[in-house]
Amino acid sequence: MYSRENFDKVKARFSEKARRAEEEARERARRAEEKNPELHRLGLLIRATAVRVLEESMKGGDDLADRVKAIGRETLRRQEEYAAELRKMGLPADYTKPRFECALCEDTGIVEGKMCTCMKREVVLEGYRASGIGKLLEKQRFDNFDLSYYSHVLLPDKPYSPRDVMTSIFQEMRDWAENFSPETSPSLLFIGGTGLGKTHLSTAIAGKVIEKGFDVVYESAPAVASLFEKDRFGKDEAVSEKLRRIFEAELLILDDLGTEPTSQTTSSAFYQLINTRASVMGLPTIISTNLTHHQLEKQYDTATLSRLLGDFKVKLFLGSDVRRAKLSM
Repeated sequence: MYSRENFDKVKARFSEKARRAEEEARERARRAEEKNPELHRLGLLIRATAVRVLEESMKGGDDLADRVKAIGRETLRRQEEYAAELRKMGLPADYTKPRFECALCEDTGIVEGKMCTCMKREVVLEGYRASGIGKLLEKQRFDNFDLSYYSHVLLPDKPYSPRDVMTSIFQEMRDWAENFSPETSPSLLFIGGTGLGKTHLSTAIAGKVIEKGFDVVYESAPAVASLFEKDRFGKDEAVSEKLRRIFEAELLILDDLGTEPTSQTTSSAFYQLINTRASVMGLPTIISTNLTHHQLEKQYDTATLSRLLGDFKVKLFLGSDVRRAKLSM
């Protein structure tokens, strides 16, 4: 379920944490045993336990289990003596034991064959970082999307208000994120003026989808256009990798469509991106734009517009600028 790329990064960090904790414990033991010959003697005997058990196992015999148990009891007694020597030195009994950040999994990230809660948390955080909107995710969530800023006054000749419309969109997007699937979730097109909550809901969706373990990329249309332009004029490994993630992410969120520089190359590149994700890879995309339907028709060719209005579920955001209303209060 979790992005392999993000999981591998976190797993590598956990392995390094565990290795470092073990190494530091060995160094503490070495220093302590240098100062105390009896501690050193006990340490050698304790560390030889595994070899002794292996030797007895190779000998075999009907009483093997009893012999191994005897070694275990002897080792336990020596460990108690080792701890007593440490206390005599004014050190805690666990001074030479590894100091893991997570006592539950001992920094392996795995408990009883399952991912530890500490590793799950780190994989989610890695997803936040990889999405491109780590800091924004801390502020824009479903639980702080305030519908009270939208007018409850009915629209002219309509039986509903902007708040009714936005309440419906909010509930639908929350369900969309909760039930997200790269294979079945439809692509979405958010249309509406500035300050109506498109970015807030996009970010909230990203956060929930990342928490569920999926790979999300959130980029602005101008930033993607810049990547396409750089890729056109010369192969750069970092640019190619960013574009690969944009094409292959389980969810791509493309913000501010229509604010990118317009050119034949850019239009062609955006069509290629939208078409590849929809038709070739079958992956969902969320696109937000401040442009009206008429403005979209003027800025994009028929093929791109057909994809946007034909393959995407259109959500029309209504109301007055929420950001401006917040600032005035």
